[in-house]
Amino acid sequence: MGDKKIFVFLGLVLIGIFLINGVLAQADICTEESAPLFTSSQKIYLNEPLNIAKTLLGEADLPKLLKRGKFSGNVEAEYSHIIEIGSNPKVVYAKQPTSSDDPSFGLKLSTSRGSNFYNATIVFNKAVDFTSSDSIGEKINLFGKNFVVSSETNSDRLVLYRDGLFIALTNTEPVKNVEIEGKEFSIELVSATASSATIKVTREGASDTKEVSEDSSKIIHGLIVNVKSADENNLAISANVIVGTEKITLPTFSGNSVTKGNDEILLEGTSVNMDGGSTANTRINIGIYAPNSDNDALTLIGKSPGENIFFDPIFGTFKVDFANFNIWVGSEERENIIVANKDDDKMSVTFTEHRGNEKNFQWAGSTTGNIIELVADIDGRRIHVVEGEKILRNELAVIGNEDESYLIKVSTVVNQTGTADDRVEFTDVFSGDVYRSSGVSTDGIASVVVGGKSYTVHYAGTSSDDFNSVIIDFPDSPQAGSFAIYPTIQTSKGAKVALYANRTLDVRITKELKFPNGNGYTDVKFTSKGNDVWNIAGGGINEDLNIRDYDDFVSINAGELKYRIKPGGYLNEIAVSIENPKNGNPINSAALIIFEERDDKGIYNGMVVTLEPGDTGDDGIGVDQILRTWTKDAEWDAITLASDNTKTNEADRWGTIGLIDSTDADQRKAVISYPAEQVFANIYLNSEVCSVVDEEPEENQCLRGDVNNDGEIDLSDVIYLLIYLFKGGPAPVACL
Repeated sequence: MGDKKIFVFLGLVLIGIFLINGVLAQADICTEESAPLFTSSQKIYLNEPLNIAKTLLGEADLPKLLKRGKFSGNVEAEYSHIIEIGSNPKVVYAKQPTSSDDPSFGLKLSTSRGSNFYNATIVFNKAVDFTSSDSIGEKINLFGKNFVVSSETNSDRLVLYRDGLFIALTNTEPVKNVEIEGKEFSIELVSATASSATIKVTREGASDTKEVSEDSSKIIHGLIVNVKSADENNLAISANVIVGTEKITLPTFSGNSVTKGNDEILLEGTSVNMDGGSTANTRINIGIYAPNSDNDALTLIGKSPGENIFFDPIFGTFKVDFANFNIWVGSEERENIIVANKDDDKMSVTFTEHRGNEKNFQWAGSTTGNIIELVADIDGRRIHVVEGEKILRNELAVIGNEDESYLIKVSTVVNQTGTADDRVEFTDVFSGDVYRSSGVSTDGIASVVVGGKSYTVHYAGTSSDDFNSVIIDFPDSPQAGSFAIYPTIQTSKGAKVALYANRTLDVRITKELKFPNGNGYTDVKFTSKGNDVWNIAGGGINEDLNIRDYDDFVSINAGELKYRIKPGGYLNEIAVSIENPKNGNPINSAALIIFEERDDKGIYNGMVVTLEPGDTGDDGIGVDQILRTWTKDAEWDAITLASDNTKTNEADRWGTIGLIDSTDADQRKAVISYPAEQVFANIYLNSEVCSVVDEEPEENQCLRGDVNNDGEIDLSDVIYLLIYLFKGGPAPVACL
């Protein structure tokens, strides 16, 4: 055979092997017997009940597992299967499943009877007497598993044998060969009396023999053997026996637990309720909850395989499969906003803004009197966050809002006699771009286009030095006296970041303040009523403020944040400060505000990162707290890592995780991990053989068979391998 023919022949062989192995390797997703517990319109968001989307599963959801059945006992009864999903399990952020674990998002289960994970229920259309001799020995398929009713059943309990068979033995036909779970057994009647039978079980040449009394059972050579009846009469012996692989006992006393095996081992985390008991049964309900506090959560992060799966402890034919999150911790669909010290008396922040530019810059520092202010450099140049403020050359300002917002530096202000040589230039702090005025026709007024929007700039000064200044009018607030305050800069994943410090304004020229709320602005209007009284309307209020009464104040809402407006220190002056989301007190030092996007309930939650003062090597400036607007903030607040007690994590319902690092105790830093969309869990109820593949690849994960390492298993891998074998091409990429 020539080289070409060998090449083709081996190629076909490899293609065949590839098709077999490749297809099988990718056949891990089971669709037929897999029921998602979420829907396209209702996800399982954090801190929501597991049954928020689906409460009941039936035959339509899992047609094999929950197939309707018939039982031929004392009556001909039909029955259906239902799995009821509990309301107690939630995906929460905690140290779980044990306190020795670092905090993570996981499906938290209750260890209390009644707060069930789920209920497995069988409903009969007729009352069934399982104690009847007509019911003993009859088959019943429950949740995809075959059982036989044992004669050990009585008014106190229903006893079932898994994979059970009813066998009649006599002295004329003392041996029956049966197959159970793919194994062949020989069941032999050795002897019998009026109340017992001696049974021999043989498999693969080995055997065991035991005497079993009527209505009782023993394990004989791996099988549970129950004697329903036995008889001896004139040398004729007989016995009706039931054999199976496992014994399950369901108590009729409400709330008692299921037991397994001949030793009747208690199954913790199970609770049985039987309508009509075992003598007139119409409904069997088995509640499942966490067996103990060490096994009360399904988790994903940093866990060994299997800890995200809960197998049904009784029937074993189905499982709850916590497959994945839409956005993992550490996913590329998250971004970090890092707040850290810069020297002893300065703070920096690092994030990537909406155009994809990442920047680390100073935003706060200690000033005279150890007050923390918005300052941009070692010279204490200010960062301006109120429209209409006077901005000196080399100072910074946030202009615009959200994805039309920019952090700019006033880099050039030229004001000469006439307008021919006048110009204003801004430098984009994130991108480095320079925005220039395009010719000045009116002395002292210029236009600068930033991000496609034209800003009116009032400039002043006599030469290009640091005393030259500008006042910038935003296009979003064209009315005189309307000013945006604390405008936000949108990040690459959709968060909105605002630089905050309390500000004072002249109420006489302030007609309206525009507060960012995560989705535009909340407008608050000021109207004079005379005698130093001003009406403040907007942000959920319509109240009067006496600016001469220094104890008077009003609180307005901007999204989920609250701001306090009170008299300032001088006549006709008002002071604006943000209120602590936890205790309502005003925050008087610089802080970082982060708005989240709109969640499934229509809310724009957020957080405020506060600072603690300091300016020396022994006591430097640093992060104080991460204060969240989520109303259930305390539930997942400041959890110390089990692996490192210098770090705490906290999370909220959007899925944002805030870490505070106290490695340097007097200068703590914060890392805010923000997901590109609201985090939800993909949780399924699957049959035993189904697996839902986790789509989030682990670091350095490879696919077996992907010899060219292109992330796909296809015919290109066969060609790549053939070229390597016969043409000296590059070697296959190893998958270890």
